[in-house]
Amino acid sequence: VVITGPGEWNIGKWQSSYAGAEGQGIAVGLEFATENTAVGQPDTQEVTAYGIDVLFHMDGLTASAEYRGQSTNSGAANADDVDSTVYRIQAGYAFPVSEYFLEPAIRYGSYDSNTDIDDQAGNFGGSDYARASGDEIDVGLNLYISGHKHKLSMLYTSWSAEGGDADASIIRFQHQLSF
Repeated sequence: VVITGPGEWNIGKWQSSYAGAEGQGIAVGLEFATENTAVGQPDTQEVTAYGIDVLFHMDGLTASAEYRGQSTNSGAANADDVDSTVYRIQAGYAFPVSEYFLEPAIRYGSYDSNTDIDDQAGNFGGSDYARASGDEIDVGLNLYISGHKHKLSMLYTSWSAEGGDADASIIRFQHQLSF
């Protein structure tokens, strides 16, 4: 469910950046899902996911905050639920530079794949949503040449595990071409 502001505060399409577009808007998203999957007879695994996010846009500024939670019961007899959480907050400001927009942006994320275990050690993980428990800071710079149709990005990610000494430093250069 997405609830958006009335009138001029109606945000329209949900985006992580509006590439310097004039206007304003706010939206709140709410989610809930549950799934039962057979994992053997007679056991079933139950996963419940829930979350809330808020998106704010005012001219060059776009900011968002989100919380996601998940509870998984493996279906095994007397098994405890495994609860996990993700928190993220990000902001960017797109400045006009000639006919282009240059957007510095920053994001902080905290990932906890099992809230019952403190100081989990693990490696970074291989996808945007499969992080091991830890904290992450992203600092980026986007160049919008033709809005979201043609964008160049440079991003530095620093991640450290909740426990132990695992960390990751990643530099990404990306080109997005949409047509």
